[in-house]
Amino acid sequence: MPDRSTKIKASILDAILEVQNPATEEKQDSIITAIQGMGGLGTTLRSGRKTIAIAGTAETLVASSTSLLVGVVIKAFKENTGIVHVGTSAIDSNSDKQYELEAGEAVSLSINDLVKVYVDVSVSGESVMYLGS
Repeated sequence: MPDRSTKIKASILDAILEVQNPATEEKQDSIITAIQGMGGLGTTLRSGRKTIAIAGTAETLVASSTSLLVGVVIKAFKENTGIVHVGTSAIDSNSDKQYELEAGEAVSLSINDLVKVYVDVSVSGESVMYLGS
């Protein structure tokens, strides 16, 4: 009867051989089906400009739910003169729950919906642009 050490070695060898063996056609078909069921990765671009009318008033990037598969890049307009605050609904100029952008700077977020991203500015009327998929 094999001891515990031999059983463990055999299990490890079986796992290695399973990984090394090429996928069967059936396994490949199931992987393809699963990927197709994801609706495509980043097939729809979402882009726009958001201007915050009143400094100190955080607003969402978009008015309603806008799904993303990959995420979004948010960039402060290079003409801005103040700081842009990016974060959750709790952001404000005195909060540590934000990411600050100076004019021309950008941040990339892995997020699944644009409506979850809030933006505030230190100078009224300043803007960000965004591009996501």
